[in-house]
Amino acid sequence: MVFLNIKIKQAMVLIAIAFLLVSCASYQTQVDQARKLMTSGDYENALSQLKPLADEEGKDQLVHALDYALALQIDGQYQKSIKYFLLAEKLADQNDYHSVSKLAASVLVNQEMVQYKGDEYEKLLINTMLAVNFAVLGNLESARVETKKSLEKLERMLSNGKTYHSKNPFVLYLNAIIWEANRDWDDAYIDYLSVYKLVPSFKPVQKDLTRLAKLSGRDYEYKKWKNTFSLDSVSSKSNTAEVILVFQQGWGPRKRPSYSDRIIPMLSPVSSRFYSGVLTVEGYGSVNTKTVFNVEEAAIRTLNQQLAPLIAKRVASLVAKKAVSRQVYKKDKGLGVLSDVVLTLSERADLRQWSLLPKTFQVARLSVKPGVHNIEVLGNDGGSLKRVCDFENIKIKKNEKKIISCRAF
Repeated sequence: MVFLNIKIKQAMVLIAIAFLLVSCASYQTQVDQARKLMTSGDYENALSQLKPLADEEGKDQLVHALDYALALQIDGQYQKSIKYFLLAEKLADQNDYHSVSKLAASVLVNQEMVQYKGDEYEKLLINTMLAVNFAVLGNLESARVETKKSLEKLERMLSNGKTYHSKNPFVLYLNAIIWEANRDWDDAYIDYLSVYKLVPSFKPVQKDLTRLAKLSGRDYEYKKWKNTFSLDSVSSKSNTAEVILVFQQGWGPRKRPSYSDRIIPMLSPVSSRFYSGVLTVEGYGSVNTKTVFNVEEAAIRTLNQQLAPLIAKRVASLVAKKAVSRQVYKKDKGLGVLSDVVLTLSERADLRQWSLLPKTFQVARLSVKPGVHNIEVLGNDGGSLKRVCDFENIKIKKNEKKIISCRAF
C-alpha cells in the first residue's frame, strides 16, 4: 500500500510538471497585450507593461529590453530609448553564461529555459535603431558611430562564413546622409552608390547619387547617372536644408511553431494596416515614402538558413527524452509511459524574438527653406490616407538635414 501511494504521488508530480510546462506563459503571450496597445496608440499603458519585464534580470532580459527600447523610440522618448538599447547591446555582447543545469534542462524540457542571446539579424539592428535615435536628436556624429558598428558587425559575420547575411541598405543610406550633412561629398557618394547597387529599385537614391557625383567633382559619373536615370535637372546646391523622414512601416515577421514540427520556430509575415507613408511640410507639398530595406524578408531568409543547428538541438532533445523514459520504464512501466508523455508535452518552440521590429524601413526627403515648419506624416492603407505622426514648430537651420522618425502599424 505504501509503495502504491509513492507511485501515485510520483505520477501526480509528473502530471503537475506537465501541466505547468504546457500552461506557462510563453514570451509571445507576455507581450501580446502590449503590442495591441501599441497598435491602438496607447503607448503609455504599453510601456508600463513592458518596463518591468525589461528591468528584470534573467534569461529573458535581452528580448524584453529590445522591445521596450523600441517602444520608447516609437513614443518619442529617444534618450530613454538609447539607455535601453545600450543595455540590450551589452547583454547581446556578453559571453554565454548558461549553467550546466540549465543546459541539461533545456535538452529535457525546452530551449526557453536558457538565456536568450538574440537572433543574429536582431543584433545587427540594435545599432541601426541607436543610429536613428541619435540622428533624430541631431547628434549625427554619434549616429555615424552606430552605423559604423552595424557595418563592422556584419563584416565580422561574413568573414566568419555566415554568408546568409546581407548588407543593410538603410544603414548605408543613413550613413550617406550623415556624410552629406558633414559636407563629405566623396564618402556620401560612395555610400549612395552602395545603396543603389543593393536596391536599384529604390528611386530616391537616383537623385542622391547624381547630386553627389556633381558635388564630389565626378563629372563623368554625373553625366552617366543623369542619362541613366533620364533626369532633366538635379540640384547640386550644397546649402539645401531638408526634412528627411525615416518611416518604419508595419510589423516585422513573428515567430510561431513550424507547420511540420511544433518545436522548430519559423517566422511568418504579420498583416499591417499601412503600406507606405506621405511626408508633408506645410507650404512645400508632399512626397511619398519608398522602401529602402525590407526587414521581413531579411529576417525570414536569415532564420531559414540557420535551421541546421536548431534541428540538431531538436534531435538531441528527442534522443535524451527517450533515453530518460526508457530508464524510468525499466524501473516502472507505468511511470515510464507517463514520463514519456510528460517530456513530450514539455516540448515547444522557442518563440522569443524582438517582436516590435517594423516590416520595412522607408524614406522620404523634402527640401525646405530654413525656418520653423509644421510637418505631418500620413499613412497609406491602400485606399485612404490617415495622419499617423505630427511634428509642430520644427526649427530647421541652413544646410541642416533634419531627420525625423515615424512608426505606422
